[in-house]
Amino acid sequence: MRLSVSFRLLSSALLAGSAACTGERRATPPPSPTASTIPDAVAAQWVAGIDSLQLALDSLVVTLGPGAPAGDAAWVRPQAAFRAARHAYKRGEFLSTYFAPATTRAINGPPLPRAVHAEGPEAVFRGEGFQVVEALLFAPPDDLSPDSVRAVARRAVVELQAHVRRLRAAAAGQPISEDHLFSAARVGIARLVALGITGLDATASGDGLVESEAVLLGVHDAVRLYEPWIARELRDTLETALADARRALRRAPGVARTDRLTFIESHAIMVVRALASVRDARGVGIPEERCRWRGAAVLQIEEEAFGPKAFAAPGTPREAAGRVLDCSSRESGEGAP
Repeated sequence: MRLSVSFRLLSSALLAGSAACTGERRATPPPSPTASTIPDAVAAQWVAGIDSLQLALDSLVVTLGPGAPAGDAAWVRPQAAFRAARHAYKRGEFLSTYFAPATTRAINGPPLPRAVHAEGPEAVFRGEGFQVVEALLFAPPDDLSPDSVRAVARRAVVELQAHVRRLRAAAAGQPISEDHLFSAARVGIARLVALGITGLDATASGDGLVESEAVLLGVHDAVRLYEPWIARELRDTLETALADARRALRRAPGVARTDRLTFIESHAIMVVRALASVRDARGVGIPEERCRWRGAAVLQIEEEAFGPKAFAAPGTPREAAGRVLDCSSRESGEGAP
């Protein structure tokens, strides 16, 4: 018996050493949480998800190497690998967008040149990230040969990997509190409404609805950790809202024909309200943030979702902020011009 145990331990050590020597990259599984360590477990989930993203990008680089078949078949494997990578990214996007917005913009921002005034008056950087790679793989330019497109796409993925490594380092050192966790989930749903179900995040691949479901899966991965410590009614409401929203996306006829307003009203709002109920049941407050979107607003389409004070300099009185905004008597008081 003792010999058997020793053999198993030795085998495990040899396997671990083999993986380390070959440079094999493996996703780190998150720990099991307790009620007080849920934010830490969510942070571990986030890091493990980025590890999975790195693995998927490694696979994508391989598919863009030499030896590809000719014709349309040349894009089958790269497109599949791309979809796997961005699905992995979308699972943690609500955390990445909230806690590392600049890096996230480089990873999955619009594929357009951007000016960075802090770097100088003429500092304009070319587009980069997932959406640049997507355009190359799903709508390759006619003026380049397939081999040239693959080479350009491969370089773009390598650059993307550098941003993902930076995101991984930021995530590993990012403390997450409960109030910011729920705020991040709300922002993630809002982003899904604005850029996901509209298809603006996946114009070339047409994967907007599939990727929106991945965002919901990521939110579910995080908030389901609360289920053992909340009332059954709240748990059922949250599970039902998330499951119904995902089912609606799967059954939708496509980005162009989806009734987005119905999805927002019947599903997105229900998910955010269920998240708010869990937050309230936990006694978690709304973080004090100076942002344009009010923390108590369900979604950005809600009446008075945006607070005028966020548009003014710190310390500006409410009435003065109203005058700067639109001279509305509602904010500026009587006698406003």
